Amino acid sequence: SPSTSILPLGCMLGLTACKEAFEDYRRYKSDVMVNARTSLLFDSATKSWQPVLWKEIRVGDIIRVESKGDHSSQFPADLTVLATGEVHDTCFIE
Repeated sequence: SPSTSILPLGCMLGLTACKEAFEDYRRYKSDVMVNARTSLLFDSATKSWQPVLWKEIRVGDIIRVESKGDHSSQFPADLTVLATGEVHDTCFIE
C-alpha cells in the first residue's frame, strides 16, 4: 500500500529537516560570536588604528594583526599580508 511507503519516508524527511534546522541555528550562533570579535582597522581620516568588529570589515580595509605574547591573535579570513615585524618578513599562519 502507498501509505506504508510514504509514512516512513515522511518521518525520515521530517527528522532530517529538524536536524538541519538545529545545525543551522548552531552555526548562526557561532557566526554571531565570531563576528563580534574585534580587530584594529586603520582609519585614514584620523591616521590611527581603531577597534572595529569583524562584521564591519570591508574589502580594501587595512587591518593590523598583532601577536600577544606567545599566543598569536585570531583574525578574520581572506587577509593579505603586507608587512610583518619578524626577521626577513616571515609570517606563519595556522
